[in-house]
Amino acid sequence: MTGAQQICTYPHLKPARCIIGEPTDMPPVFTHKGYLSSAIRVVGRSGHCSDPERGLNAIKVMHKVTSNLLKLKDKLKHKYAINLFNIPYPTLNLGNIHGGDNANHIWGCCEMHVELRSLPALSVQMLLLDTTKGINKQYPNAVSVIDLHDPISVFSGSTDSALVMLAEKIAEERAIAVNYCTEAPFIQQFGCETIVMGLGSINRAHQPDEFLAMEKIKPSQKIISDDD
Repeated sequence: MTGAQQICTYPHLKPARCIIGEPTDMPPVFTHKGYLSSAIRVVGRSGHCSDPERGLNAIKVMHKVTSNLLKLKDKLKHKYAINLFNIPYPTLNLGNIHGGDNANHIWGCCEMHVELRSLPALSVQMLLLDTTKGINKQYPNAVSVIDLHDPISVFSGSTDSALVMLAEKIAEERAIAVNYCTEAPFIQQFGCETIVMGLGSINRAHQPDEFLAMEKIKPSQKIISDDD
């Protein structure tokens, strides 16, 4: 989303309203979750496994990190919720992990990439950092959390805005909240009314056969261009 972030560096741009054309199946979206992806890196001491005490196995330490992350995932599911969303709680995904090269090697580095989708007024960054504090006390400075990109804020709109109500009327669909994220919070910084609304289904996104249904193209064009 660097393009949208770059646009926001031009304060003289003052659009009256904006439609982000992500695949909503044409209902307008007035709010969505925020997004954070981070690398959790464990740095230990490499060595030969015949003398375990001479090394600090980063994979072993990462096991403790993973245990804490799974506890955080459970906490997010059961402690925080906003029922506007189809999935009402913040989500945490353990995306990938890298470490080690041989069975007889105490590996000195292990890295995991995670993503969190946050709710309004919830600092998932702080919750993520909290999972590493106790481990860093046991193994000083072994664990670090590194943002893979600038966090994307929650998009918070209102069903009372004129643009949302117009989009609802034309599309004949109620405005919804969604779990994915878009450029909307960046564009919203201009102070303009902003919605997310576009052709296609998010359920087809990121699939090997991602597609748009041909029969929906003309009706969707009519909705976007309707000037009645």
